[in-house]
Amino acid sequence: MGATKYPILDPDLKLKMLGAALTEEDRGLIATLWLTGMHPCIISKDKDQDGNERPRPEIVKEGPMTYIYWKRAKTGKRLREPVPKELQPSIEAFLKAPKKSVRYNYERIKAIGLRAGYEGVSASTLRHSRCLRGLTVEGYTIYEMAHKMGCTLDVVVRNYAALKDTQMQGSPSIAMAEPLTGTEDLTAPPPRTRPERRKRSSFDRLRHMS
Repeated sequence: MGATKYPILDPDLKLKMLGAALTEEDRGLIATLWLTGMHPCIISKDKDQDGNERPRPEIVKEGPMTYIYWKRAKTGKRLREPVPKELQPSIEAFLKAPKKSVRYNYERIKAIGLRAGYEGVSASTLRHSRCLRGLTVEGYTIYEMAHKMGCTLDVVVRNYAALKDTQMQGSPSIAMAEPLTGTEDLTAPPPRTRPERRKRSSFDRLRHMS
């Protein structure tokens, strides 16, 4: 069997990717990105546009709950996500390990994906998966999901709203004809489409002639 492309809707994505990771650090990398959908630059050693090192995400215990906190790359907004107990050791091992470059992380995520049976997996794949999981499984609205992801409402609506509607209706069209690859220009306006012309009936033609 060949590799599966664009697995953002695969409910087994997390289990397969974690199972294909060879080290605790790699499992933590996958768990962190799957859980939060954060951009890969946040966990890399690459510096920001001002030449400063980005703060590392941190695990914080608050009462009975454990959270991972991080700052959104573009806005600096502080975000958080509850950490399931079973993922905590792997995420902690990853966050304690030396930072790698964006390119290095890209290559190891891709390699883990191939071992899991997926083609072209990247951090963007896990980000799209996180957003869709929130909309279609966890029941967040597009407004709530924009807040959780730290992005604008426009981005969430443009990329995910129509897909959520078709999935909630149980439509077979959920198989994306033009899947998200993580290379889209999220600032570009959606393409304009010409409205479909309604066919004129015999009655319309007669009325036009009168």
